[in-house]
Amino acid sequence: MVAVKKLFHSKDLSDKQFLDEAICLKKVNHRNIVRFLDYCADTEGEIMEVEGKHRIVEVQKRLLCFEYVPNGNLHHYIKEKTHGYEWNVHYKIIQGICEGLHYIHQQRINHLDLKPANVLLGVNMEPKITDFGVSRFISEEQCTMVTKNFFGTLGYIAPEFIDKQQISFKSDIFSLGVIMINLLSGHNGCIPEKWHDSIDAPCPQMKRCIEIAQHCVDTDPHKRPTAGEIIHYLKETETIIEKDLPTIDEPPRKKNLFMNREMTQDLHYTRVDTVFAELTVPECLLEGSKKPGRVPFQLLQCITENFSEKREIGWTRFGRLFRGLVRQRSVAVMRLLMTTGFNDKMFQNQIKTMMLTQHKNIVQFLGFCSNTEETVTEHLGELIMADIRERLLCFEYLSNGSLDRYVSDASCGLEWRLRYQIIKGICDGLHYLHGNHIVTMDLNSTNILLDDNMVPKIANFCLLRVFAKEKIRTWYHLSSFFKKLGGTDRYREVAFQFRCNYMVPEYLFDGVLSYKFDIYCLGIIITEILTGQKVYFANNEKLLESWKNRLLHTSSADLILLEQVRVCAEISRACRADDPDEWPDTGRIIKMLLETETNGAGAQGNLLYMEFNELECILKGAKKPGILSHQLLSLITGKFSCQQEIGRSEFAVTYRGILLNPRITVKRLSTTKEFDDRLFNNEINTLILAQHKNIVRFVGYTQEEAREYQGELIMPDTRERLLCFEYLSNGSLKDHVSVIGKPTISTQNRTFLWPPVASRGLEWGARYQIIKGICEGVHYLHGNNIVHGELRLSNVLLDDMDPKIAYFCLSRCFVEHQRSVIMPNKIKSMGYMAPEVFAGCITFTSDIYSLGIIIAEILTGRKDIAKENVLESWRTRLGTSLTDILLEQVRVCTEIRIACINPNPERRPDMQRIIEMLDETECEEPAEQ
Repeated sequence: MVAVKKLFHSKDLSDKQFLDEAICLKKVNHRNIVRFLDYCADTEGEIMEVEGKHRIVEVQKRLLCFEYVPNGNLHHYIKEKTHGYEWNVHYKIIQGICEGLHYIHQQRINHLDLKPANVLLGVNMEPKITDFGVSRFISEEQCTMVTKNFFGTLGYIAPEFIDKQQISFKSDIFSLGVIMINLLSGHNGCIPEKWHDSIDAPCPQMKRCIEIAQHCVDTDPHKRPTAGEIIHYLKETETIIEKDLPTIDEPPRKKNLFMNREMTQDLHYTRVDTVFAELTVPECLLEGSKKPGRVPFQLLQCITENFSEKREIGWTRFGRLFRGLVRQRSVAVMRLLMTTGFNDKMFQNQIKTMMLTQHKNIVQFLGFCSNTEETVTEHLGELIMADIRERLLCFEYLSNGSLDRYVSDASCGLEWRLRYQIIKGICDGLHYLHGNHIVTMDLNSTNILLDDNMVPKIANFCLLRVFAKEKIRTWYHLSSFFKKLGGTDRYREVAFQFRCNYMVPEYLFDGVLSYKFDIYCLGIIITEILTGQKVYFANNEKLLESWKNRLLHTSSADLILLEQVRVCAEISRACRADDPDEWPDTGRIIKMLLETETNGAGAQGNLLYMEFNELECILKGAKKPGILSHQLLSLITGKFSCQQEIGRSEFAVTYRGILLNPRITVKRLSTTKEFDDRLFNNEINTLILAQHKNIVRFVGYTQEEAREYQGELIMPDTRERLLCFEYLSNGSLKDHVSVIGKPTISTQNRTFLWPPVASRGLEWGARYQIIKGICEGVHYLHGNNIVHGELRLSNVLLDDMDPKIAYFCLSRCFVEHQRSVIMPNKIKSMGYMAPEVFAGCITFTSDIYSLGIIIAEILTGRKDIAKENVLESWRTRLGTSLTDILLEQVRVCTEIRIACINPNPERRPDMQRIIEMLDETECEEPAEQ
């Protein structure tokens, strides 16, 4: 990663200042100066309004590129109080700033804006000075400069610069003194009065830093020390401290009766000398200048304070973990338990394997220790000599702990990009291990550690197995292994616990060990990262919905990230399938992950972002419907996942597409001969023309044609034809007015008696608004010379109970004065088709007939009704309130229904007459019957 600084275009920042900063940054190269990589100074044409006219104006672009420093700046780090081990970090920061400042002063550079915000902190909290925007070069002959410009940060500016506009190297020393006071006192900014009186200095280093800081902030520049003098004072203090070596407490044990006092003292001083001679070993291992090897027991004992409780950071089934401090750097030490479950062979196997594994996603192995000491102990009432065996492993220390501390559901916790990088890192590490024929056998969230940048690293290889190159599985008696841990009862307990967590079924019951062991555990870890739980999730839709709520905040383009969630869920599901032979290997898993990254990368990703924005514009009405890419519709439907399927008919499958707001539906048309290109193009043309509140809104379409692949045009095996519409949450009208209950047979005339639909279901007001909405929609179509040709309940969708007509496959656009068309009798909606349609003739009155059937079903739930039964049924439900007015609406709708289904097309009313009849019921008193 790199950091890019974009400079604002302003009068205060001239080309000379930018050039001076770039030259200054190129000149410096020091571990305590942020590393400068390169710069960019270019111009770009932008359209801007100048004097009321749009013109192309050349705009300067100036950028600086630096190394990325992960721990932020010193301003955010300073705490209210310094104590304990935190002072070591503060002292290291002070020392680093002094060394960096001394270096730039040697290069004759005056920083002039030194403050905590301009000091960045590296991975190991090493300080790095940055921001040389107002720095000045001072020649060999000069010691002081006078400037007319005022710059810097109040509180860190030297008094002589404020009063006399004089700048010198001592100006930076004053700023350094303020920073030291901030670190010593915990105050961030101005210097409090008598700040040094409020500090309890428990060590010589802190006392010396207080004295230095007092001299640095002296109002007289001549009394301030130089950066070189400050470094000299600090080193003097370090020399004094190193002369007074600390003692090392021996492990608690009984006094050895065979040693006298002189021998014990000699041994003590010999061990102290050995420890301090070996202190550089872990540092060399961390820096990579020395290979992992044997580490002295006394050294590990020293850096962990004799394995004290305050240094303990965790434990595993095979040992306790301690944090060791080596010259302000940390290492992790695992002290293995002396159990029969972890023998010498397993210990040696782990060491050999860890010394060979070097990968960014595998915890770095530093060394090992196998130590045996003789001691006197009591056994059966007698004193005997016994050997105390210690086995220890040393690793890099990862400050963010284990992954199990960070797993949560989608509503909180880590953002998705970070979770994805953790998943990808674990997969990369596991792929590396399997490539080297290593099975971890203990992969779980507690054994995944995270470094300062949240990079995952696989740890704890106590149970690992190394396969021969040609071997892919082995058989192992699990029961004998667990019985060693504590007998049959313990075996059953642990086996059940493992089966509920990370234990692979084929290993648990059949004793089969293979690479698939880790794959199964990987599936559980991915599930934890996605949901915060180990439990196998059965509903992908709910998972995607939960992540959609978090991911899609500003733009639907973030749906590319939701595709990554879907793929990771698929990987988790595949890794835990019932058949182990279907589990993917790590190579296949990484390939699936890389495909999701390709979707959002480069020119292809930019095109997808543009299409997402265009789709949202169409939904908002800012753009007309048009062609949409197959890739876009595949992405929003989860590659036409069955989890997002919401409907299926003879000629299409409908899917819900996930966007920011609102949702959309994608209809995937069949490739049968009955539904050919002519019907597809006919529906598109009709949908583009039809724009009405009671017509479902058309968004766009896709017809996949020939595509270029490796320089050649190819035709897809199946031709994809997709239609995209707004999503209507209440489904189709069929779901709301279908007949409820079963008919009974009349004892008088042996006819079916259906239960009265008016007694339940939608209120009359909602039914009437649906009838009127459908009529207005059909009226709009006929007014634009469009015949729908397929009106039925399932083709009327509801949005908050507002009806919208859909499905225009059989629709026809008539030319002026055209009244009918001959249509092949291929597609029929039995029960809704007018008699003349069966003869192949379709007219405007064909829609009127279908409308009559729909009105009948809305009134009663059935296609065949009697006027008297309808009125009586609704009179019972409506009661006395407004009965006459509402019953008049029921009567008029019933008459419209009867008129619409007249066998003679010429006697059916047109849509204008139907609308007028409905309007009369709303604005006039009902006529007497």
